[in-house]
Amino acid sequence: MTIDQNRRFRPEIQGLRGLAVALVVVYHIWPDVLPGGYVGVDVFFVISGYLITGLLAQMALRGGRISLIEFYSRRVRRLLPAATLVLLVALLGTLLFISKARWEEMGNQIVASALYVENWRLASIAVSYLEADTLPSPVQHYWSLSIEEQFYIAWPLVMIGVIWLARRRDLPLRACLIGALSLIFAASLVASVVLTATDPAQAYFVSHTRLWELALGGLLVLTEHQFRLAALTRQWLAIAGILGIVASALLFSAATPFPGVSALLPTLATVLVILAGEVEVGRFRGLDSLPLRFIGDRSYSVYLWHWPLITIFQAQGHSLTLAGGFGLIAATLLLSDLSYRYVEQRYRQARGGAWWKPLGYGTAAVLTCVAASGSLLLFLKTERIDTALIGTPPTLGPPLSSPAPWSRTV
Repeated sequence: MTIDQNRRFRPEIQGLRGLAVALVVVYHIWPDVLPGGYVGVDVFFVISGYLITGLLAQMALRGGRISLIEFYSRRVRRLLPAATLVLLVALLGTLLFISKARWEEMGNQIVASALYVENWRLASIAVSYLEADTLPSPVQHYWSLSIEEQFYIAWPLVMIGVIWLARRRDLPLRACLIGALSLIFAASLVASVVLTATDPAQAYFVSHTRLWELALGGLLVLTEHQFRLAALTRQWLAIAGILGIVASALLFSAATPFPGVSALLPTLATVLVILAGEVEVGRFRGLDSLPLRFIGDRSYSVYLWHWPLITIFQAQGHSLTLAGGFGLIAATLLLSDLSYRYVEQRYRQARGGAWWKPLGYGTAAVLTCVAASGSLLLFLKTERIDTALIGTPPTLGPPLSSPAPWSRTV
């Protein structure tokens, strides 16, 4: 399969997205049911590396160049509107429902999330969060989005450098891209294994321990044209891949050293599913099913909305019972469907206009989140100064009484 052919719609990838986000949501609501459901994020990493590298390679192999403006404009239209909306709602939810004692850290994390460096913010305080002695922030899940955005910024620039080198040395472009991604994959995987063994709290969040998962997807899209697989082989690959992902979700737990070597199981399983393509086993259509594709289409919004709802729900002292969990799932699906229809699709399908408009809107969205959170931080700082001057301690409100039931956020 060539890269050009791969740009067609892939229903099984949408189903894979649906499966991945379902694992994440169930893990966050009922961690005892799927103790390793956090691997859904690793599935997303491989998919993102596969699709983004395919898009960039298509530009490079067709026209011999990559348009950064076109690429970043598409990313802004695709990602920032919904992400900004959820950040602003999370900020409002923090002010209304979460103890004032935690506002400062919430503000810092919203700023970090808006700038897509939340993973590094969490890495700096990873020990306290992995102890799970307080409720995580409503935007803590932006750590994985931050890693992806950092990849989206760095990888096109690396590819442009590779294109220049290939032209200068008269080398085959595809081979050069494969070589560059292989180096990134190997270096990042080694860093992941080493840091997971020495400092697992840091390893879970930092970018260089995760890049190999995105690079793995990129290597797949650049090399899959070499595979000529029979229908039966593809069926077995799909089954093995799905079983590998589900086994990871069932057998892994917060005690599993991760990412490191353990992350190879869900990521390589994802590779098998993508490599198998769209397959049927008798009447079983695998991942190409209506419910999974419905959730897969809305997977980005589902991921964005589910975590703030859970944290705010728990901040009110509610426990994640069966009824409460299903209520949160229903609320997540409702908000995600509205967000998908009226935010994601509206801006994603926008056409025409100057090239700078999406980038301008994206900059305005980021600045809005930063300004809103910065105002909160300035207010807290001023309030502390004022209360210090009059000699009375600030009123911080009651502490959170119920600790988070998970020790690893996704």
